[in-house]
Amino acid sequence: MLQDMPLIPRRRFHRIVFLLAGIYNVGWGIYSSLDPQWLFHFSGMQPLNHPSLFACIGMIVGVYGILYVEVARRPEHGWLLAAGCWRRWACWEKCWAPSAWQSFLSKASGRSRR
Repeated sequence: MLQDMPLIPRRRFHRIVFLLAGIYNVGWGIYSSLDPQWLFHFSGMQPLNHPSLFACIGMIVGVYGILYVEVARRPEHGWLLAAGCWRRWACWEKCWAPSAWQSFLSKASGRSRR
């Protein structure tokens, strides 16, 4: 039954995108688990009191990376994960008003209006 599934349109594109996302997430997850204070040192923030929480987030991101690599291997069978990615992207793109993006980006860059 699963062997008879038709190939998805732009299969090669989907495989490349999910493979790159998987490699990025696995790398980010491993590095964040090994050095959970890296982001705080890099951004000049105070280090966390409980770095194990950030290490846990790194492990979660790493697991998503493994799932993305699996979807890259067999994109026709990864529709459930891909649907979750689409939902997150749609919310990220469409749920935030442009003014929220402007506020977020100005604070992230250190140029907030006062």
